[in-house]
Amino acid sequence: MMEKDIICVCEVAQDIDDLVALEFLKRSGRLKGVVLDPLPKTQEDWKRVEKIKDLQIPIFKSIPYCKAIFVGGSFTSVARYLLKNKVEYIVANGGFVGANIVPEDEQLKKFKGKTHVRTFNFCMDVDSTLRVLSSKNVEHILLIGKNVCHDERNTLSGIWKNETWIKDYDVNETKRLHDLLAYSEGLSYINGVDSDLLNFSRIYPEAININGNMTKFGSLLAQDSHILAATTWKVK
Repeated sequence: MMEKDIICVCEVAQDIDDLVALEFLKRSGRLKGVVLDPLPKTQEDWKRVEKIKDLQIPIFKSIPYCKAIFVGGSFTSVARYLLKNKVEYIVANGGFVGANIVPEDEQLKKFKGKTHVRTFNFCMDVDSTLRVLSSKNVEHILLIGKNVCHDERNTLSGIWKNETWIKDYDVNETKRLHDLLAYSEGLSYINGVDSDLLNFSRIYPEAININGNMTKFGSLLAQDSHILAATTWKVK
């Protein structure tokens, strides 16, 4: 029987993508449970929590012992966990690899020439994000950021066209499935399997103009870094 060794930290307020990605992890047989960070607030948020319960995914108040933490929400609970615990892998939908690394002909139109941008999950709690990214208690970090997630290939009409179960969520065929891409790549990574979809480089994330959710993030190449970030697409 496959070990359930992944905890997913997600937020349910913004996007149905989080639920799609959670079901994907559930289907993998590796998901131990979920931590909601930030906590649900609205009636719609709580409806999505009921969906998580319907999927029979355990909900934890804080992160329990695990091999890997997959992050599609705030880094607040992750930073708290790492104060006293170690983890082998962190996989996150977040960050940005920009024009200082990505060739011009492979930059998305909306990010042409940009080296730093705001990135939602990183910016929910910038202090915690920076603590996690620099923590000595993490062996490996994998980042799947906006520079690849926002591509038209990351859609139901693109690489996910054979995942018919996703249609149960009434997802538009052109919607970018950010967390799903991150978690799919994360599963390959922790299993030691090279990606068929994306290219990666060792980087160190750089935060500039630090000011809460207005902070911008980019990346600097760093061959000795324990952080791998997706740079470009392999598949055309």
